[in-house]
Amino acid sequence: AEEKRSPVILMISEPLQRKYSYFNFKRLIGPIRDMAEESSVPVVLHLDHGKNYESIIEYIDSGLTSIMISGSGDLEKNINRAKEITEIAHKYGVTVEGEAGAIEGEGGLEGKAESKSKQEDIEKSYTGLEEGKKFVNNTGVDSLAVSIGTSHGFFKSKPKINFTLISELAREIEVPLVIHGATGLSVNDYKEIIKRGIVKLNYYTGLITEATEEVKRLLNTRDYISFTELNYKSMQAVNKKAKWLMDVFGSASKG
Repeated sequence: AEEKRSPVILMISEPLQRKYSYFNFKRLIGPIRDMAEESSVPVVLHLDHGKNYESIIEYIDSGLTSIMISGSGDLEKNINRAKEITEIAHKYGVTVEGEAGAIEGEGGLEGKAESKSKQEDIEKSYTGLEEGKKFVNNTGVDSLAVSIGTSHGFFKSKPKINFTLISELAREIEVPLVIHGATGLSVNDYKEIIKRGIVKLNYYTGLITEATEEVKRLLNTRDYISFTELNYKSMQAVNKKAKWLMDVFGSASKG
């Protein structure tokens, strides 16, 4: 991010923490926050897909500067829960991302898994305009994750993004809009999504896959390579991809 002079959001996933429960990710937040505060570009430390109330509060106490509250199926329950957590988070100066509409697939987990979501299921889960407005107006969240055709993981076929819906949501909803499952879209899709009003794009699967593919390449071309070098080379691959994304998303030179 500093090389590209780009603001950046670093996310920790609650589902990933549950998967690797033997390691307490919260212990890393303090040192990472110190580095973020020393950075020459704006850095946000964000909890992705927070579902458990107690865990969300613990992450706030640990020093994260932003949280995302995963929604359930019931809108009223979502609103009541998000409102309560948002009020607490704001007392600590922590921003909150809510969710209206169901974003298919499970976010924040590892692997080059294809999305199992069918296009018709994704379309049924689109964020409704009135649903989104009601959620934002009754919770006080600072941004809203919306369902517009993306899904966590890689797509089995070309995704059908509802660009018209993005424009309608951006016009009527007063907070910044977010999409999850940004891996696998075309450069033109990214540019059109941003043009129509999406402000934050969550991109994970593609980054972790860059690391995996680099490790596979090295193991297939070397008789011996140390774990230290594997780790370093995979980090370089992620770094290269992240810088490319900053150029594509248009955040480069804005930090």
